[in-house]
Amino acid sequence: MGDLTFILLGASVVVLSWTVAKINEKVDRHIKRFKKFEEALKKNATGTVKTSTNYKGYPQDIYR
Repeated sequence: MGDLTFILLGASVVVLSWTVAKINEKVDRHIKRFKKFEEALKKNATGTVKTSTNYKGYPQDIYR
């Protein structure tokens, strides 16, 4: 193998690792966005459901 082959292989490794790093950053951003969205859904879901009880203390209806 010649010197040019080693230079091209080295450059391709650098480009591939840079590409993988950029893709990883984008995936991390999307994961953070989905986690924030999921937390907001959990907060909203727990705050809106109200139960009423009858005279014995049992839940009567869950949608009010």
